Amino acid sequence: MPITISFCSDFGLEDYYVGQVKHVIRRISPSTSVIDLTHQVPRQNVILGSLFVANTLPYVGPNTIHLSIIDPSVGTERKGILATLPNPFKGVIIAPDNGFLQYVCHFAKIDINDVQIYFIRSTPTPFVIRPLLAEVGCTFDGRDLFGPAAGELARFMIEIGEEKLSAAEDRIYPDPIVDELSEMKKEEKLENESDILSPDPIVVTPSGSEMKKVESKSLGEITPGKIHKRGAFYLLHENDKASISLGSLVLDRAEESDLTKPDIDLTSKQLYYISRTIDSDVHYVHAFVLHVDHYGNCIISAPYSCFKKAAEADTTCTVEIGGELLSGDEYQGAKFSTAATITKGYACVEVGEWCITGNSYGLIELAINQGNALEELSEEYEPEIDASSLFMTSVFITWNEGE
Repeated sequence: MPITISFCSDFGLEDYYVGQVKHVIRRISPSTSVIDLTHQVPRQNVILGSLFVANTLPYVGPNTIHLSIIDPSVGTERKGILATLPNPFKGVIIAPDNGFLQYVCHFAKIDINDVQIYFIRSTPTPFVIRPLLAEVGCTFDGRDLFGPAAGELARFMIEIGEEKLSAAEDRIYPDPIVDELSEMKKEEKLENESDILSPDPIVVTPSGSEMKKVESKSLGEITPGKIHKRGAFYLLHENDKASISLGSLVLDRAEESDLTKPDIDLTSKQLYYISRTIDSDVHYVHAFVLHVDHYGNCIISAPYSCFKKAAEADTTCTVEIGGELLSGDEYQGAKFSTAATITKGYACVEVGEWCITGNSYGLIELAINQGNALEELSEEYEPEIDASSLFMTSVFITWNEGE
């Protein structure tokens, strides 16, 4: 069964960090393919990294592990998480517990209550070929924690031959695990369970004591506080929270309330947009710049659906950036302003003209046909601005659909 790891990070390409992580994955699971989604996420920008992953989810194939490492808190006690996604998305996310998962769910419109979440307790060591390296620093969890976790999960998935990953009724890690595992076993029809796993692993409890393997039992005989072998799964139930061992990868069940809260409150308006109608025909949208792409186009947090009617008529609008929306629908202190055409695509306006158009994942862009919107912005903006400093900058767009 082919397994793919989609690898996203802020490591950049100048150093050897990406290569080291991929070597660790290859050593653990040689037949797993790794697709580099991007390693050019701006440094420590968890929100933008989550946007890239969320926008990719609809296009991946089955059996995909999303390894996402944007980790400003590396070296601290923050945990690693593994999360299985519900329908219609496919796959597993492995990432630091720093708000990344919550942001992905926000951008992909996934109810996080439908996501199965685990903390990563232990993974294979990546230092199997460097025994003299007795001690290392804690600055590279991509290589030492997350890469090995992704590699071991991929290896395990290949070994058990599981083909239905992350469907709500067919998760690799069902919840509750014990209630649904029997159905998975029936589907897989594993005839030689003893041949699936390498020698029985030792599983360590949260208190640090070792638990020995017990003989396989029927599901009805599973008892909290003991370890049980069911096919390729090892289950540990303590305090009504399931833990599982997948080879050398040990996971502890978690809830959304256990996760680190994102830096931006997702119940606030900062990652959203406001769309209002003033009088009968005058409309405005207040939103934020999420990203500036390679072409200099500014991706904005408002959906194209707010502009679809105006785009049909190539409506002229006013775009203001860098100000503040006050009470009474007044926008004050803009550092840049321009007229633009709300339209269906870049080429619907003349070369060099500004436009607001929908992009390939449903948001709007501020762009210049065959030009660079960021460069034009930076010439007039005070103080001078670049792509990173434009991130989360306020945008105010007004237009009249009656004209």
